[in-house]
Amino acid sequence: MVLYVGIADALGLDAFGKEGEVPVGFLQLRANANRHRFAMVFRINASKAEGEKIEKMFRQDAKKALIYIKKLVKDGKADLALEKGQAKKHWHKLPDEDLVW
Repeated sequence: MVLYVGIADALGLDAFGKEGEVPVGFLQLRANANRHRFAMVFRINASKAEGEKIEKMFRQDAKKALIYIKKLVKDGKADLALEKGQAKKHWHKLPDEDLVW
């Protein structure tokens, strides 16, 4: 299993990559600046193959990539970690373009 980190928001994935290769502090700043899109930093433990598949999907369709991550978590193929508070409250709503204000 590999640890990945990213930003999810109402439009899909905004960032995604391996922990350590992506500056988490920058992701947190970016997510905080985009709270109007319900942006949140998340981490998942997934197989290397699944992580590479997500990275490829992310480059093609951010919304589908986030939906795929949520399916992996639901099916028990990846472990999810969210920020405390609002992130846990809103994760289930994403992606949803109607949330953008």
